[in-house]
Amino acid sequence: ELSPGGKRVYRYQITNIGSSLRIGTFCHENGHMVCDYPDLYDYGYESSGVGAFCLMCAGGRDEKNPTHISAYLKRASGWSSSATPITDGAQLRLTAGQNQFAIYAKGPTEYFLVENRVKKGRDASLPAEGLAVWHVDELGSNNNEQMTASSHYELSLEQADGRFDLERSRSQIGDAQDLFRRSNKDQFSSTTVPNSKWWDGTASN
Repeated sequence: ELSPGGKRVYRYQITNIGSSLRIGTFCHENGHMVCDYPDLYDYGYESSGVGAFCLMCAGGRDEKNPTHISAYLKRASGWSSSATPITDGAQLRLTAGQNQFAIYAKGPTEYFLVENRVKKGRDASLPAEGLAVWHVDELGSNNNEQMTASSHYELSLEQADGRFDLERSRSQIGDAQDLFRRSNKDQFSSTTVPNSKWWDGTASN
């Protein structure tokens, strides 16, 4: 709604905690109010956004211990301890839980972010662990599950199993094969599924 001065004002209601302290919704709504984070689920509920891999979507299975926000939102908040550019031949170490990310950018609004996620602490209820490869387009919308050049998510998880369950199904939170690791899938390129192309179809190399 608009205030008398014409400025947009957002109002939020936090659900009743009830008889036990379930903080998932509380943390999610404070993500909006305090940090101005977007919702990363699909308002039309045709798809599942980024599932349990970010607090601003499903936030995990445990309402008493919701998962972290994604690398995308941590970086936007200035919380990344490092965001190392990915360069040819580089070997990088990303320690889980330390806000260490790797980035490969096409431009200021489209880029890949990589982070290491393990199932412990706040992330104990994650459906998978390994490297999360995020495809960011700050001009996209998580209402757009079509995965086309003109209609795609703001934040997509490149699901290592190549099934795209988060885009193609409702009420999904992700599964054990969604993150990259040696025992699952350890390559991400123009010829893998999923592939590493930009949304316009050009190779990111």
